[in-house]
Parts: sequence; C-alpha cells; structure tokens
Amino acid sequence: MKRLIRTNINGEEVCLRKGFDGYRVVYPFRNEDGSFNWFNFTTGGSYWKLVKLAIFVVLIFIVILLYKYDMQSCVDLTERIVSDPAGFCRNVTTTSNSKFTLNLTEFDYLKNVTG
Repeated sequence: MKRLIRTNINGEEVCLRKGFDGYRVVYPFRNEDGSFNWFNFTTGGSYWKLVKLAIFVVLIFIVILLYKYDMQSCVDLTERIVSDPAGFCRNVTTTSNSKFTLNLTEFDYLKNVTG
C-alpha cells in the first residue's frame, strides 16, 4: 500500500497512512505476507464499526419498507376513490359542525356530465 507505515506501539502493530491532514490509523485487509485478513475486511478493524454499519443498513432497509407500504396505501386509496367516487364521498365524515351538505342528485348529475 502506498504511504503505509507499520509501527509497534505498546506491543501492538499499528498501521498509519499519511493523508492530507496528517496521519490516521488504517486497518488493511491484506497482511504483510499477502494473505487475506478477514477480520479487517468484514469489521473495518473493530466490532464497533461493524455494529454501526449494521444499524445503518437496517435503518435504510426499514425506510425502504415503510416507503413501499405508504405508496401501496396511496395506490389502494386512489383505486378505491376512482372506482366509486360517490360511495367514497358518502363515507366521508367531518369532525366539525359545518353546514356543508352534499346533494347527491347534483353530484350524480356532475358525474354523468363529466364522464
């Protein structure tokens, strides 16, 4: 690896990489002999990073599922309204004491005129 410095600190081998803002600790997925280091590849060097990644992936998955469920609910409601608009309007209740009343004969006339 380019610009990788291996050093021994308190009996533990640490790999440092020089970046734009100084040195940082890295966890290479290849050992010095060229063998593959599965721990660093799967966890990023620590189990805490793996846990954070798993939580992030689960949250993204939950957001996708909720979006899919909400869109399906919108499609179902739209299909219900399009199939029988008068029936949908009959089932609508208001929470206020408004004086609005729906004259179904006028509504049916408008429905027949507009198609």
